[in-house]
Amino acid sequence: VLDISGLTVFDGLARKSFQSGSGGELRLPNLVHMTSTSIYASAPLSLPALSGIDGVGSRFQVDAGASISAPLLVAAQNLTLDLSEGSFSLNSLTSLSGGDIFVFGYSNENLNLPELTTLVDCNVSLYDKSSFSTPKLTSIANSVLKNLYIYGGANWSSALTSLQNLSITGYQNARFSMPGLLNYNFSVSGGALWASDVGAYLSFPDLQSITMTASATSSTVVLAQNGGDLELPKLTTVNTDVNSTGNFVSRGIGSLINAPLLANYDPAFVTFYAQDGGVIVRP
Repeated sequence: VLDISGLTVFDGLARKSFQSGSGGELRLPNLVHMTSTSIYASAPLSLPALSGIDGVGSRFQVDAGASISAPLLVAAQNLTLDLSEGSFSLNSLTSLSGGDIFVFGYSNENLNLPELTTLVDCNVSLYDKSSFSTPKLTSIANSVLKNLYIYGGANWSSALTSLQNLSITGYQNARFSMPGLLNYNFSVSGGALWASDVGAYLSFPDLQSITMTASATSSTVVLAQNGGDLELPKLTTVNTDVNSTGNFVSRGIGSLINAPLLANYDPAFVTFYAQDGGVIVRP
């Protein structure tokens, strides 16, 4: 047992870490704030006083059967959540900015952030049979391009209606749907919806518009390749300006972009390419 009850603030600017090995126990009952610090837990760890995380390189990671609980943590900056096994209990967290989120599906892991309302400039990777739940998160407005990577049957349950600068890619055998999403916006170059491999299926059943503004130059907006399937049954509009262009590309046998209602766009700035047996369904 490593008991550090007297520690209230830890500044790990050199990216220091706390780690409890197999059978070990770590106690930090009075830790209020940590900076650039990683915590790896192989046994249940409670951080009952922790209310703030910042700096660069902070990380929570747990082993099978382990957990990290931080009931007073409301906001965190540059915190990576790495849930390969075990669980996190962050039931007061409302804001997460920077960092990465990894949820693996070895044992159907579920990352539930029930109070999260702000998620900014974070990459999210969901694997296999994992799930991510953010029932109060209605929008994401990234200042730089970030990525959502989907593998296998991963699921994200949310109240999202609007996304900005979040590129979404489904890889082999991804089966992913995001109902309720209405608007998808880019203000930087490179963003996209990609169904990238055989068996990849991405569905946005309520998406109505995609908007690209001045700095989103030469973006491939929608891509299905190598047998991927991208479903956009309610998409009606792609908004562009004179400095932004977009490509819809379906490449390879079995690849499909289904956008049967897409009629509102400027053909000078939005182009469609069905290549090598790929199919694009549009009016």
